[in-house]
Amino acid sequence: DGFTRIVLLNAHFENASLLREVSRRHIKMHEKARILLSNWWDIPPREKMLTYFPQEFPGMDLEHAGLLETSLMLHCFPELVKQIENFPNELASPPGFELYPEELNKVPKLGALAPATSATSNIGCEIFNMVVSNLVKAIELNFGV
Repeated sequence: DGFTRIVLLNAHFENASLLREVSRRHIKMHEKARILLSNWWDIPPREKMLTYFPQEFPGMDLEHAGLLETSLMLHCFPELVKQIENFPNELASPPGFELYPEELNKVPKLGALAPATSATSNIGCEIFNMVVSNLVKAIELNFGV
């Protein structure tokens, strides 16, 4: 109650549609509120993000524990990252549709859906700084602070 400027920064692909719906509902109930919603991966310039991949970019739906997320974790919480050289160097192949209940046995054992062996703390630092600086600009522009 009372918050009129809300920033939601999503870091989980599967939460994106839910956060959009919650934002729309909140605005209907609280007309003075304004919500800035973004996925972290939509903030840095796409051209820059593509330069980090030695091969083709797999898409954010397969980036779970992949190069970008692992690089961010190496920068922010390196002690939580297991040895990435042991990660599979294969790309999961989604069927192009969603099936419920989910068939979790088709998810690779370590949870990585795309190769992360090229991940580095330096890449994570660059991404982190781009996200923070561009998010601050968006907040200043849209909330006048």
